[in-house]
Amino acid sequence: QPTRVFASNPHFRTHPLHPSIPPSNMDADAPNSSSNAPSSSASPTRPPSDYRFSVAEEQFNPKLEKCELDLVLEVAEGAIEEFAAGATVFAPGQRNCFSVVLEGALAIYDHADNPPRYILSHHPGEFSGEVATLASRPMNVQGVAATPLKLVWLTPPQVKRLLTVAPSIGEKWIPALLLRREELLRNRHAGVLVFGPPGHAETLEACEFLHANGVPHQWCDVSKATHRKSLQDCLSCPEAEMPLSPVIKTSDGIRHTPSLLSLGQLVRITQPLPQELQDVVVIGCGPAGLGAAVYAASEGLRIAVVDRFGPGGQAGSSSRIENFVGFPAGISGTALALRTYLQALRFGAQFCIPYKVTSVRRETDSSDSDSPLIVKLGDDGELRARAVIVATGVSYRKIDVPGMHDLKGSGIYYAATAVEAERCRGLPVHVVGAGNSAGQAAMFLSRFASKVHLIVRGGNISKTMSSYLTSRVQANPNINICLHSEIREVHAGTPPKPRSAQLTPEMEIAEEAARLLLGDKAKDTPEVQRLAAVTVENTSTGVQRCEPSGGVFIFIGAVPCTRFLDDSTVAKDPQGFLITGANAEKVGWPLTSRKPLCQETTLPGLFVAGDCRAGTTKRVAAAVGDGALAISCIHDLFGTYK
Repeated sequence: QPTRVFASNPHFRTHPLHPSIPPSNMDADAPNSSSNAPSSSASPTRPPSDYRFSVAEEQFNPKLEKCELDLVLEVAEGAIEEFAAGATVFAPGQRNCFSVVLEGALAIYDHADNPPRYILSHHPGEFSGEVATLASRPMNVQGVAATPLKLVWLTPPQVKRLLTVAPSIGEKWIPALLLRREELLRNRHAGVLVFGPPGHAETLEACEFLHANGVPHQWCDVSKATHRKSLQDCLSCPEAEMPLSPVIKTSDGIRHTPSLLSLGQLVRITQPLPQELQDVVVIGCGPAGLGAAVYAASEGLRIAVVDRFGPGGQAGSSSRIENFVGFPAGISGTALALRTYLQALRFGAQFCIPYKVTSVRRETDSSDSDSPLIVKLGDDGELRARAVIVATGVSYRKIDVPGMHDLKGSGIYYAATAVEAERCRGLPVHVVGAGNSAGQAAMFLSRFASKVHLIVRGGNISKTMSSYLTSRVQANPNINICLHSEIREVHAGTPPKPRSAQLTPEMEIAEEAARLLLGDKAKDTPEVQRLAAVTVENTSTGVQRCEPSGGVFIFIGAVPCTRFLDDSTVAKDPQGFLITGANAEKVGWPLTSRKPLCQETTLPGLFVAGDCRAGTTKRVAAAVGDGALAISCIHDLFGTYK
């Protein structure tokens, strides 16, 4: 097909690779210059980046060999374009395609900043794109032709095919995709701006949602004058009329307090629901669901994964997992989820985010296992599948004490990632729990908080925490282990007033905490209630003390997320965990033609994987294996197991 030549864009004439600047004027010894840069006059030495890279550029900007380029051209089916020097090749929010440079140089900019930051340039044999592109999301950076440019476009399905038929390309591109995402986040690429006050639950939820889905973003704390002025300029309104609710700014415009579904559509996470019958629908995107997605997609099953939030599940809330096989240095729950998500995408799994499943039922009223299952997504649609896997996992148990419910997201947290930690920087925090999740959270938060108080109900953390982690927690001078202790009350805004006119030392500390937390702006934003202090009781002595707190992080208990399933058709144990296999046969299996498979529930064709299944070991590796085993059961059901 004929190529199209785009007009030049004079805005980027000053790019260091532009022909108007001779190569001799550039720093040949720049720290980010590449030793394998082409020697052609059209591809001069790479200029230094405005980003600070943690690894050599060659690791996330690999070059293809000629035989690999030939495969790219074959798969791309002639989608070649040419651009004049200075032309915009793609802008943020445009082009959900990869590209491979054939001639010239493609410069990549972080256009969220003013002026734009130069990231790197792609030369012949190098590709543009990152993890979001593989998920059919548009670019979050800008590409400009630094010289006369010729490239070939690849759609996400073509890239997935290429990674399958050309393993050598996959060995180069898959690690590069992960590293590019990590470098964008490390250099605080602000693809999306989230304006909102600290301690605002909806603002936190928006940031957690973007973080879980790997969307580069920046929280703009409107209690600070600079961010408040930026928001005022964006909205063109007086300061007194600015909303307290979160305001989201992207390349497509500004939205006030969007729902998660609207936010997903705004940043292009949310894709159209598949209309065709799926072989498998997986409900839940934690380790079990992602494991099932990888194995199902790699074995040729048509699979869709639906989740109300994003990849990671409960494991995604962990700051570090150190006992997962294959990661001797440990890995965060978010990073592990991103890698598994990319793996599933590569094999062709579809992800439906963020949709909340409200029910699962047979398409017909009969118990015929050949009738498709309907996964209802509230008012947002439905999915049809031959088999369904429930991998919704568990959630941490909530503490029923005064003030706790009202402050969720405003100082009460059930995850310990960088999103939550940033809101507690320089303040004391309390971590509730004595398991590995609580220990890892305490270690992680000790890098941000002025002091971490680990609230333990029992008298010894070594009984419930891994020995290596117990030693670390005990040796950390910034962690105070409070044994035989429980939180009795949490206080918002200002601490409770003493019964007498005389303030106790504990109450003076709590008032100081409120002043630090709310600052001088507290009177300007009375609608936003924030955690200021907690009352902790030593259960051995009965003594209570009020302590300042910038955040309470809760990591106790395990409540299965299975309430959306009808108890009359899907059997559960008294705690709500799903009963499967031989036990399902005992409590109400409806078929006489066959027995239930080992991970099948009392609803034929409905399987369970991970922590929400009764009797499972609550470990990340066990959940991944459970997901793989569920796919084996489905092959047995379909008669396709080899």
